[in-house]
Amino acid sequence: MELLWKDRGCVPIDVHVCFKKLYPRAEVDRKSSLAFYLKKCRLDGKADMPYNKMWRIYSEAKAGTSLRESHSSAMQNMHEVTYYCIIDALRCQKLMANGMKVQNLLGAYATKLDMLFSTRQSKNIEKGKYPGAYAFSPKKGIEIKRPVTGLDFVLLYPSLIMSYNLSPEKMILTYEEADNAQKNGNILHKIEAPSWCLNKVALLEDLFNKRVELKAQLASLGKKKECLGKMISSAKERAVCFEAGGITSMGQYNIGLVAKFVSGKGFRIKYGDTDSLYLTCPDKYYEICDRAFNEEKLSKEEYWTEIVNITMGVMKKLRDQVNAHLKIENGTSYLKMVYEEVLFPVCFTGKKKYFGIPHKGVVNFRLDELFRKEIDTVKKAKHKQWDFDDFIVMATWKPKKKNLCVHRFIGWMREKNERIPDPGERFSYVVVKGPPLYNEKGQKEPHRVGDYMEYADIAKKLNMEIDINYYLEKTVGLCARFINEDDRYQPPPSHKIMQLKDSDEKEKQIDTYSQDEAKKWLKKYIKGLQ
Repeated sequence: MELLWKDRGCVPIDVHVCFKKLYPRAEVDRKSSLAFYLKKCRLDGKADMPYNKMWRIYSEAKAGTSLRESHSSAMQNMHEVTYYCIIDALRCQKLMANGMKVQNLLGAYATKLDMLFSTRQSKNIEKGKYPGAYAFSPKKGIEIKRPVTGLDFVLLYPSLIMSYNLSPEKMILTYEEADNAQKNGNILHKIEAPSWCLNKVALLEDLFNKRVELKAQLASLGKKKECLGKMISSAKERAVCFEAGGITSMGQYNIGLVAKFVSGKGFRIKYGDTDSLYLTCPDKYYEICDRAFNEEKLSKEEYWTEIVNITMGVMKKLRDQVNAHLKIENGTSYLKMVYEEVLFPVCFTGKKKYFGIPHKGVVNFRLDELFRKEIDTVKKAKHKQWDFDDFIVMATWKPKKKNLCVHRFIGWMREKNERIPDPGERFSYVVVKGPPLYNEKGQKEPHRVGDYMEYADIAKKLNMEIDINYYLEKTVGLCARFINEDDRYQPPPSHKIMQLKDSDEKEKQIDTYSQDEAKKWLKKYIKGLQ
């Protein structure tokens, strides 16, 4: 790119490379593309045009023609190419503008103060790790006995910065200064991890006030905070590592503080992560309701409705008590917790993976959409009626790339004298059912996906039967999440995982082990259906 672009003052950059550096490896697909980051940032996708089609249009336009119809066709084709190129460039700009909001916001705020700072990455990258979040392992499985409610901190990290004045002008770097400050009656918060930072307390207060104002305006329209795009929430985990050690350590302290407080009142923690706790209320609140249901004075739906209503009332009181406790412990009212909905029934399948029926103000068990957190919907199907288009897969023919399935399919097409895509051309296919294949010696060939791939248009025209089991195997990981809490998939007491001392690492490895075992069982079950 830099060989072609010589305009003074312009620096060509690779947006894809920039974004690969922004996200932790755990969050990014190994084969990530611009389309991946656009989807992650909830932006519109790129226009799709195979390279061979673009070059064909270019060649035809360059050759020129005097025929009016051909000229009209060439104009339309060039319009498509222009649209593709403009959208391709525009999406990169959108990523730089909307995918890096925190960095852009800080730069804009600094400009107002007549300041300039570089966003260029330092060569001396810090290798150490900052304290992680205080997490409570989920109690996996479906909860149909008691409603679950999430208590969430309002903008935890920005609130911590404002609560503890985590900004350069408030930092004390020597023990002598610290002793003098304490003698003068100041309360100090010790930060164990080294860090660097910019002054952003004033900026966060400004954003916080704007958010409150916007939420008040939107409340009158009946809209929720999704409409704000959570203008600061993305900052809490993707911003530059400002005051990282102090913020995360104080985050741990406060979520632990709340956990201890609610546990002391008899509430059970179903799950907890960075800034929230999911709780069930003590049984004492449901005693009258339970008795009425056991005596068959209430139907199941009436019983469920009643316990959800009870939960709403109890959680409102608990929220106020928690906020009062936080104010006493921290000396400020910046740190607050809220609850927005009661989830019942609800199912926890792993860390930050759960779904359920949300009840906000009014109990409603007949919603069209479930509340989902990191749970994908594979396909909503009724009576096993599937649309052919749901099974179409896109691939690109790249002769130099070792994609065994595609290479085998192309070889199979050559033998049948079928049309072969040009190198770099995308094509659509489906996987169909077919009889076992045998070699020249009469021996059964192993089942290879490439032998059962077919062009989508041909398969549809010939009404070929789709291999449902192949597509089911592609979703095994998701399905395994719903059964991996069963005892049969857990590591035995003698397993080395169970001997680990680090509770977080132990929980992580147990989850991986149970997920793998559940996937093995499902794959074996699916093969038995064939």
